Amino acid sequence: MKKIAIIILLLCSISVLAQKSQGDKKFKLYEYSEAIPLYKQYLEKNPDDYDATKNLALSYKYINNISGSIEIYRALLKLKEAVPDDWYDLVQLLRITGNLTEARQYAVQYQGKIPGEKAQNLIKSIDMYNELTASINDYSIVNKTSLYSQSVFT
Repeated sequence: MKKIAIIILLLCSISVLAQKSQGDKKFKLYEYSEAIPLYKQYLEKNPDDYDATKNLALSYKYINNISGSIEIYRALLKLKEAVPDDWYDLVQLLRITGNLTEARQYAVQYQGKIPGEKAQNLIKSIDMYNELTASINDYSIVNKTSLYSQSVFT
C-alpha cells in the first residue's frame, strides 16, 4: 500500500514539474498566451517559485495584459528572491495604468533597496507625470497635401 502511495506521489510530482517545463518551453518560444495557463497551474502547487512567477508576470506583460501582470508582480514582490528590478518593473506598469499613487509607493520602496539617481529620477518622473505627458487635445494633425499644386515626388 505504501508503494502505491509513493508511486502516485511521484507521478503527481512529475506532472507538476512537466507543467513548469512546458511553460518554460512556451515562454522561450515567445508563445506567452500558451505559457500562462501552464505557469498558473504549476504555481497553484508551488506558489514560492520565483522564476515561474516572474515568467508569468512577463508573459502577461508581453501579451499586453497589464492588469494581469501587475497582479502577478505584486505576488512576486512577496517572495524572498525578489530583486529591486521587480519593484522597478511594477512601477512602470502602474504608471501605464495611471495608478500614480501606488506607483510612487513602490518607487519609494525601490529607492530604499537601491538608492541613487535612477530611483530619484523614477520618483521625480511620477511626481511630474502631468507635466511630462501631453493631453490628447494638445496637438492636432491636419492633412495639408491638398494645398500642394504638384507632387514633390515628380
